[in-house]
Amino acid sequence: MKRSRILATVGLVLAVAVLVAMTSGCKKQLKCGCDGDAIDSLKLENVYITYDAVNKTAYFTRVWNPYGTYYFCNPSKWIDELTKYNNGEEILLSGEFFYDCSYVMYSSNSYYNYPPMYQVMVTAVAPHEWGK
Repeated sequence: MKRSRILATVGLVLAVAVLVAMTSGCKKQLKCGCDGDAIDSLKLENVYITYDAVNKTAYFTRVWNPYGTYYFCNPSKWIDELTKYNNGEEILLSGEFFYDCSYVMYSSNSYYNYPPMYQVMVTAVAPHEWGK
């Protein structure tokens, strides 16, 4: 009786140890920045564009998810195209997006919940003409 109880306890401890060993381990953290690992891509997504033509910077928020901010990786390539639209105007945009490195650093070392920031390698910009 006592021997079977010891065997059952040892078996349970070994089973837990095996499960912990199988489920834990190092998971690859996505590399942040424009040359990092893409999280996902946008395909002619509706966005509200904001740009500064003088300093050649641009960012946008998505129409259906306004909490994240997406900064262009390549704004100088698209600034001439963007100036055709007003700041805050809804346009369509495509490209792969990545975690912004400063967001990763601040959000992982803080008790506060920062709104997400991403960087986007833009591949296409088009007017939003539906309903116009």
